[in-house]
Amino acid sequence: MSSVLKVIKVEEDSQAKHLGILVGDIIVSYNETPVNSSLALSNAVQSAKKSGDEQVEIVIVRDGQQILLQALPAERLGFLCESKDNSKPPAKKHRPTYTSDYGIARTVAGIISTFGWILVVVGVFVTVVPLLGGNARFSVAWFAMMPGLGTVASGFLMIMGAQVTQATVDNADHTREILAEMRANN
Repeated sequence: MSSVLKVIKVEEDSQAKHLGILVGDIIVSYNETPVNSSLALSNAVQSAKKSGDEQVEIVIVRDGQQILLQALPAERLGFLCESKDNSKPPAKKHRPTYTSDYGIARTVAGIISTFGWILVVVGVFVTVVPLLGGNARFSVAWFAMMPGLGTVASGFLMIMGAQVTQATVDNADHTREILAEMRANN
């Protein structure tokens, strides 16, 4: 990961202002010590103060041009920096809204799924009623339960079909989004 130290603010009447440092400049080194974070810059400044250097070199990059400046380590610099990762392009803004080209298909699938659940409930009711009669023989009760079991099975098949339809629609939407992103990045 490659990061750079970018100037984000220059204080008025500061050493940085008098040296000509501008917002957007990249600080490359301080007293021949490469810096790519605020901590690295702070450590380089402290090191220069401890060594007693009267003047230090600050190397900056502005508009692709390297500039060499002479600074006084005893005097406060007076600018703010932030580390920026420059190894990858900036992230694209996320689109907050989602629209589907298949809204009608999703709605129909939802209606079919709801109707399927209604069939399951009705089928269970139709299946249980013959068992509650009590006086019917088992073979007659089994025969009377068949329409209810068929209704339950039909309901579950409708639910599964609706879910497959919704999954297919979602897949088509996601594929469309992925292709749009790929086209935008090329």
